[in-house]
Amino acid sequence: MRIYADNTRVEPLGEGYRLIRRERSPGQEVSVIGPIYNEFGFELFAFQDKTRGLLRRLKSEGRHTVMAGFMNRHVLYEAADEYWGFVPYCGGERSRPPGTAELRAAFGGYREEDSSYVTSFDHMLIVKGSSEAAKKAAELASGGKTVTILPRFRDHPNRNFGHWGALASALVGYGAKVVSCCTKNFSAPVGGVTWLEDEVGPENLLDVEVELHKVAACTLASDSGCQCVPILAGAKRLVIFCGMYQKHRELYDAMSKAFPGYCGLHVLDSTGSVTNATSGSNNGEVTSAGVATAEVIAKYVKDRWL
Repeated sequence: MRIYADNTRVEPLGEGYRLIRRERSPGQEVSVIGPIYNEFGFELFAFQDKTRGLLRRLKSEGRHTVMAGFMNRHVLYEAADEYWGFVPYCGGERSRPPGTAELRAAFGGYREEDSSYVTSFDHMLIVKGSSEAAKKAAELASGGKTVTILPRFRDHPNRNFGHWGALASALVGYGAKVVSCCTKNFSAPVGGVTWLEDEVGPENLLDVEVELHKVAACTLASDSGCQCVPILAGAKRLVIFCGMYQKHRELYDAMSKAFPGYCGLHVLDSTGSVTNATSGSNNGEVTSAGVATAEVIAKYVKDRWL
């Protein structure tokens, strides 16, 4: 296992790793947040923001801070002195999360910090990957215009866009290189694209994904927590809504506006119109379903970003 992270020391930790950015001073008190194992979207929306602020406050108090959770999430918590990544992302919550025993064995007594469900956007800064991640992203994006896609597939049929394959094919036809950043077991089936998980180990997926969105021409994503990653990367994005969940739309719009370089949040709503969620202006009509819809979206992307 080789972790992409600058100015750090990495130690093996079972099937995971212990990433140390700053060493603990003798006698320094320790605060631990986690281990946290939850849905990716909940982590990005629900407590990642508050946790970053909490880590900064604890640091100002002189405490040694440790964040623990799924491997590869260390890129979200740059203020933590250490990040303990225990297991690859497996979806959902774990009934008996690993890690508590290992943390207690390492630090003895420590203060557990509360990072409960609060969203304010106050600490949701643009996330920066490591230099190695940036180099890998540039390598993946070489050779033409790159479009990253996040074809998250849900258990709720009315929230899935069923034509990712046709959309990817149309984009390739326009000369784009298409890279899927979702893991295959959570994605709609898409052929003819590069899968990020085939290029990068699970411990570095999020790190490279952040940097890849930054150099891509744009990102296309389904209505899911996954599409928050390009927002945190400050990337251009088009979100495909297959059902009009107004509160999601408002939340994504507010989150997008909190970042510099906001490029607008475009959606395909249930009426088939490509619109700008902030102004409601109509930027084009989609008149039919299936492959035709995919082709119209691809042309919209070509005209705007490719």
